Amino acid sequence: MQHALSSGLPEPVKCASALVRYRLRDKMPAVVRIAALTACEGCDLAFRPVSGEVQCGSCRQRRAAAAAPARADDAGERIGWRERMAKLARG
Repeated sequence: MQHALSSGLPEPVKCASALVRYRLRDKMPAVVRIAALTACEGCDLAFRPVSGEVQCGSCRQRRAAAAAPARADDAGERIGWRERMAKLARG
């Protein structure tokens, strides 16, 4: 911000207020807006949505895990991704 306001100043400055007005209006970097907190529809936890989410990350993960089909090994036992990768590496 200081660099945008003070770099490349003309010599001499004729009207300081006009220079400051111009620099603030045209030379300042864009302001990043932070989304307001919203309550999760699943658990009422406050979170900041990134792209229109209505549930917090934990609720979205639980919903995705419930919707995903259960993976099982050859014996019908449920295994995690690490075990699947180890099994694939063994051949």
